[in-house]
Amino acid sequence: MEAHYKQRMLCRAEECFRVLLDRRDQKLRELSHLENHALNPLLDTHKSIYLFGDDTDENLARSLIYPSIIGTGLNTSFGDIIQKEYLVDFDNVNASGIKGLDIEFTHAITKQHIYCQLKAGVNTINSGDVNPILEKFTKAIRLIRDNGGEAVPNERFIIGVFSGQYERRNGNYKRIEQKSTHRVLVGQDFWEAVTGDKLFYSDLAAVLTNFQRAHSNSASKVERAVKALAAEIKKSRR
Repeated sequence: MEAHYKQRMLCRAEECFRVLLDRRDQKLRELSHLENHALNPLLDTHKSIYLFGDDTDENLARSLIYPSIIGTGLNTSFGDIIQKEYLVDFDNVNASGIKGLDIEFTHAITKQHIYCQLKAGVNTINSGDVNPILEKFTKAIRLIRDNGGEAVPNERFIIGVFSGQYERRNGNYKRIEQKSTHRVLVGQDFWEAVTGDKLFYSDLAAVLTNFQRAHSNSASKVERAVKALAAEIKKSRR
């Protein structure tokens, strides 16, 4: 991978992470209003007492806001940005127009055309996802053939897991590998396929870690959101 191009793509990763931060700030503003919480009167008091020892207005607000800003939605939003705003900026990557696939790219080392469904992490899929993923690949292969395209080997339809370690992939990814010849590329292997650079994944992680340390501290914004929500909770309790 040419050094200047690599540096540009690492800087682009910072720009994309800033998009995530902007979305997080918008989400936090929404969370500061009681109308944007699906209250569960059977459990909300428990959450506050369990976490903070009481259910004062502010602690109840914290028990509502904290899970929403550090929960699974963060992974979903980050994955969406990686797929739709970052990966497609690589010269050899395009969004896929085939249903069930996310991107297509020219393998940086083998130069093969790769069809890819993206996943965020090594524990992302569950047992109910295995057969649907395999079926989507089968339908895509058939569609390409029926439209007069080349006979594409199964090995060129892959699952690309853009974070984690291959050895830590869960049993459902292993089942896909056992039941088919579709490959699962995780972390370093995935990014090396895209970039041709063995170090790109670790360099990307280092760049984003430094960027987060410099820009992710929103404690004061969170506290303002807590106080605003607490004020609305206080009114609702009257």
